[in-house]
Amino acid sequence: ERERETERERECDAANGGEERDPSVNNMGKKRGMSLEEKRQILLAIFTETEDVFQLKELEKRASKKGINSMIVKDLLQGLADDDLIHAEKVGISTYYWMFPSEAGVRMNNLITSLENELGGLKKEKTKLDCDLAGRQAVLCHSDERQGLLDGVKKLEEEHGDLEKKLEKFSDCDPDLYLEMKKGLATTKESANRWVDNIWCLQGWMNKKFPGREKDIKQFFKQNGVTDDLDTIP
Repeated sequence: ERERETERERECDAANGGEERDPSVNNMGKKRGMSLEEKRQILLAIFTETEDVFQLKELEKRASKKGINSMIVKDLLQGLADDDLIHAEKVGISTYYWMFPSEAGVRMNNLITSLENELGGLKKEKTKLDCDLAGRQAVLCHSDERQGLLDGVKKLEEEHGDLEKKLEKFSDCDPDLYLEMKKGLATTKESANRWVDNIWCLQGWMNKKFPGREKDIKQFFKQNGVTDDLDTIP
């Protein structure tokens, strides 16, 4: 989910020509862009400031004042909801978001307790394995039978290595490799279609941003390989 948010941010930054600028920053200076985690923390701070229940438009407005592009607020909120950091409830056609600070403390305490229990279990397992290893080392001694078994293992490892080399010659006919490539093809197709949509989205945004220059914008895209027949892969 966070990867999807990051990708959405990049698309919006490309459409807007980069990060939003503070009016106090002139052309000689450049404001450092915020990371994804910084933006998430700013949104969480908005919830804790008033402990109110918000709708999307109100959150977009407040986030924009704090330097977050309003176009990515919805995705950021979805990521926070997926991580159980805020609540999101759809009522009719509207979605309401809220978070109470006390809940974050309870979740953190529960996480700490869970990790401590897991650590205790791992320590017990380690102690058991250490005792088992010590017992095996104590009874282990050199013998002709043991040496014979070690020689047999070495021989089998060499044979296994030879078989692996022979198997590599037939890797092009590997059915598992074919299925993996087929799966990768579907992912590549999905990514290509997504970027085609992004291109048309960007062109539409530029047409709205610079009215009267539609022909220049179309020519710009055409010069960069974006023709009218560009379409998604069926």
